Amino acid sequence: MGTDYAEKEREFIDSLADDTGRDLDQWMQAISAAGLAQRNDIIDWLRQQGFAFPKASWLERIHHNSGRLIYGGTAAVAAHVLPAHVLPADVLPPHARRLAHAPQNETVAAAASASSTPTKTDADVAVSRAAIPPERQGADHSHVAGSSTGEVQLFLGAAKGLKPLAEFVLREIEAAVPGISYIVGAPYLTIAAPAAFAALQPAPKELRLYANFGAASGDRVRKADTTTGRGTPPFPNVLVLNDARQIDGAFRELVASAYTRALK
Repeated sequence: MGTDYAEKEREFIDSLADDTGRDLDQWMQAISAAGLAQRNDIIDWLRQQGFAFPKASWLERIHHNSGRLIYGGTAAVAAHVLPAHVLPADVLPPHARRLAHAPQNETVAAAASASSTPTKTDADVAVSRAAIPPERQGADHSHVAGSSTGEVQLFLGAAKGLKPLAEFVLREIEAAVPGISYIVGAPYLTIAAPAAFAALQPAPKELRLYANFGAASGDRVRKADTTTGRGTPPFPNVLVLNDARQIDGAFRELVASAYTRALK
């Protein structure tokens, strides 16, 4: 959750020519020449060219950004340290949209109430500030809900003994879909890139990962239940997770499927 996406993006772009025989400009031209209108069709085409899903989705996002890097440049800021309110409202599900425009103390209180930890420790704040690029160190981001590693860690405290599993889940989602944003708002941690495509609900006995995984998503996926007293689900399907062995290749494919379904 403290991933330096600008650095990873630069490494990826710098290695393109050596790894594939084409530099970024040439890949942008090749994508345009393919004449594919849908973003997920572009990702599928890039995967056919030999790219793993994370890099295919990254190239597609750069193409969708008119060939400009997503995180590169002097003004780049990693998405997961931006305040939730800077994300366009139409990329958030309703519960996160409400929280993005709620008073700051209200959203922080909601996140804190979902955790067994009443306040952030000095270590939480230190981790939070370490995730902020140097050009933004002057501002105080330590209390912006959904904007920092510390805030996400505080929220994941609701998982208690399953917190390490929750952190593992997020790391695997980041590996499958680079450059994600987190929007903290009890009872969900919304995950976006940039459109919201999943939401994690931590609890002591199980983690629930909501998304639109698709009709042919296998036996693991359930229809999100509206009768459990958990409120209206943010997405139609849910994965119930309580064991690290569930986080495998099939899990990553489900995450990739949810991401591509959220593309406009």
